[in-house]
Amino acid sequence: MKEDILNILDLHRGDYISGQDLAEKLEVSRTAIWKMIEKLRDQGYEIEAVNRKGYRLVGNFDRLTEGGIRKNLRPELKNMSLKIFEEIDSTNTEMKRWLEEGDVHTFDAILAEGQTKGRGRSGKTFESPLHTGAYLTLLWYKEGEGELRNQDLITIKVSLAVARAVEALTDLKPGIKWVNDVLIDHRKFCGILTEADFSLEDQKISAIYTGIGLNVRTPQEVFSEEIQNKAGSLNTDVLRNDLVAELLNQLYEVKTQGKDQVIAAYKSYSVVLNREISFQYNGVKKRGLVKDINEEGHLIVDCGKEVIELNAGEVSIEGDFY
Repeated sequence: MKEDILNILDLHRGDYISGQDLAEKLEVSRTAIWKMIEKLRDQGYEIEAVNRKGYRLVGNFDRLTEGGIRKNLRPELKNMSLKIFEEIDSTNTEMKRWLEEGDVHTFDAILAEGQTKGRGRSGKTFESPLHTGAYLTLLWYKEGEGELRNQDLITIKVSLAVARAVEALTDLKPGIKWVNDVLIDHRKFCGILTEADFSLEDQKISAIYTGIGLNVRTPQEVFSEEIQNKAGSLNTDVLRNDLVAELLNQLYEVKTQGKDQVIAAYKSYSVVLNREISFQYNGVKKRGLVKDINEEGHLIVDCGKEVIELNAGEVSIEGDFY
């Protein structure tokens, strides 16, 4: 009941809702509502009570809630399913479990306040401390709910949506380091991991889902020594519910856009275009100048004696980047 009350108050954050209305919505007594309000206050939520007006959630206490997210979603997403956890192993792993249950559809999402086994690319760990970030997984494609041939440039689209969401709600100017590291002041504040469920028997992809980890207000000292000089945070006062809602809106927008439009926008955020980079290619370390990003999202790198089309891997920017 506490979560239900919190969802309703967050949906109407700043406005009063009467104890009677809450009681009728939840089919309990007003005394039960009062007791739950007191428990929420004990947890740190600032809830104001005014005679003949009711209760309202005030202050900047920031927790992920379904009501707080839904109120800012575009109309097309109002009925999407949202699952919110305090802490789980991994939102991507939970999405896989949800798919096995079957009651999940394209553009449903899982969110968590923290992850104990957050995952990044190449088997790396994505550090996900409680209540400082937003960790979510979006079901991008499910067999029978769209055409697989239209599921291209997913990672590029997601990184673009993240950059746009941050720019829409803050004064920050994010950049994207190919392929999908989203940066503020040369530090990575967002990790993206796209995975697919593949059937060996049918030789078919049955689902594609993308995990997105955002460091919103993560203290620098929390990061492990291994990533201290690479990781960063938005350090914004924007409520995480608002940021998540804007991200979901941007994801929906970019999902329907064509390649040319996506690549043109992606280039505008790129921090590798016209920069010298180093990378591994067929087991050999190479250096070159990034000349372009083509319609497939591949880097076109001029290495002097050869021009390489790079479609995967890690790149390092020469000079003032890590």
